[in-house]
Amino acid sequence: MFAFSLSLFSSRAKFTIGHRSSFKRLFSVVVAIFLAIFFQANAGEPFKFVQFTDLHLGWGKHVSTDCLKLAKYLEEEMKEKNEKIEFVVVTGDIIDKGFKELQPEALKRFHEFRNSFRVPVHCIPGNHDFSVHKFDEKEALHLAEGFKTHIGPTHGVFTCKGYRMILFCELPLTSWCPRIENYEPLEWLEKTLSEEPRMPSMIFMHVPPDKEWNEEHLAKWKETIGRQDVKAVITGHWHEDVLLWENSIPVFSSYSCTRKHGDVPSYKVYSVDKNGKISYKQRTLKKDKK
Repeated sequence: MFAFSLSLFSSRAKFTIGHRSSFKRLFSVVVAIFLAIFFQANAGEPFKFVQFTDLHLGWGKHVSTDCLKLAKYLEEEMKEKNEKIEFVVVTGDIIDKGFKELQPEALKRFHEFRNSFRVPVHCIPGNHDFSVHKFDEKEALHLAEGFKTHIGPTHGVFTCKGYRMILFCELPLTSWCPRIENYEPLEWLEKTLSEEPRMPSMIFMHVPPDKEWNEEHLAKWKETIGRQDVKAVITGHWHEDVLLWENSIPVFSSYSCTRKHGDVPSYKVYSVDKNGKISYKQRTLKKDKK
């Protein structure tokens, strides 16, 4: 549909250009290019992506292989259905005990997991990736540097199919995490959402916007996303399948990839249709699998 509409537009533009002066001809070409880029960014091409969350590697007596089983399950599912995903996002709590002390086996398992995919894998930190317990501002910087060194950036942005995908580290906005030096989350989020070219956005973060946030920070976060074209917020942390709403913006939370707290390891496959409607399917390991 998009290719057909764009070709009609291009033909009409060529016909008009042929009957105008050089200046108007140049102006028409510029307008045509601009509109082509605009339509391409809003073409409504459907796509899929996958969320894994709360791996908690290093929890228990042994480092679990459940995340590897889930990755294999996903690969088999996509092959069987002849479908593809654009990217994988891991929404925090990757390493159960954080980076106060290195956990070589847990890190090794995570890198095996990440390297098993043929698409980009994007990660953000959760509270366990910093520390299980409260920590001061100096220690927060140290823990954040540990995450950057062994996992990747704590926040970032990329584009996919005309959407801006925002990897947001909201931890300093919670009631128990201090600020991280050289990172002001709300300022960074506002700037990133406002960048040109404007496009619809999705935000990926760990802690859902609720009572664990500092009240003032939560109010400002809501104001910030309310001013922008945010289509969805994807979170983890609760180890539950929950849907919240911030005005008209859906906030998804997902089951975890661990057996901690008696969970059944799971992941979500999200589908975005041509109109921007988002849906998902939950996939779980069978309870009898170890």
